[in-house]
Amino acid sequence: MADGWSEVFPTGPGHTIDLRRPAKEILERICALSPAYVSIWPGLLGELLRLSARRGLRPAGLRQVMTYGETAPPGLAALCAAAWGAPLSDTSSCEEVGPLAPTCPEGRLHIQSEHAIVEVLDDADRTCAAGETGRVVVTNLHNFAMPTIRMKLGDLATVGPPCPCGRGLPVLARIEGPARDLPTLPDGLRVMPSFDERLITAAAPLLRRYQLAQQANGRIAVSLVADAPLIPAQQEMLAAAFDAGLGHRFEHEFRAVPAIVGKPGAKSRPWVAR
Repeated sequence: MADGWSEVFPTGPGHTIDLRRPAKEILERICALSPAYVSIWPGLLGELLRLSARRGLRPAGLRQVMTYGETAPPGLAALCAAAWGAPLSDTSSCEEVGPLAPTCPEGRLHIQSEHAIVEVLDDADRTCAAGETGRVVVTNLHNFAMPTIRMKLGDLATVGPPCPCGRGLPVLARIEGPARDLPTLPDGLRVMPSFDERLITAAAPLLRRYQLAQQANGRIAVSLVADAPLIPAQQEMLAAAFDAGLGHRFEHEFRAVPAIVGKPGAKSRPWVAR
């Protein structure tokens, strides 16, 4: 593959797949290539893993799956290990700066301080301590033509303690996702949704993609792309899985849609604010 990396040092063959293609085509292409590594968005990976499990089709020789561009939900690593037999490594990144914090073998995100300054700030713009969650602000150290200085990503992150892996780089325990995507509970408290893909897959194995949006009346509108209509029992199980991730029992309005398409250049997310 001809790219910028091959001009710096020799690389092995690489392949680019159009991620806008149907999941069936992407899965078949990955299995035909039998790559050692796959780099993909978490949302699309979850769809491929569920499709792979249904069809009994999995890539051979896969050593690692790397995700970027979205927050990897809880349970996705376990689902990847079960469906594809490969470990999952998540990387925090942004388009303006590039990779910010890859995952070490201990499962913690290490800030690449040689590449960028990543700050986690509280509401008073003070630096958060280990265990605290705040807004992510990034400064690029290598773009001299058009520098990025203390850019607000719109994400929340939790600062982690020193990592037992031995790396001395700063640690993020978790990227919590964008601040704008916080649902509001009836008491006015805003919370960060975190959905367990294992519960969702168990409730609706034929589900391909989903997106939740809180309505003005407080109900949750659930858009579903599935290979077959969900029966009432599946909807109840799915609602329970979503409520577990939201931390509250909501009323859900399920809507079958042919596709879920985000705005050009925007990240695809399972939760959107309305």
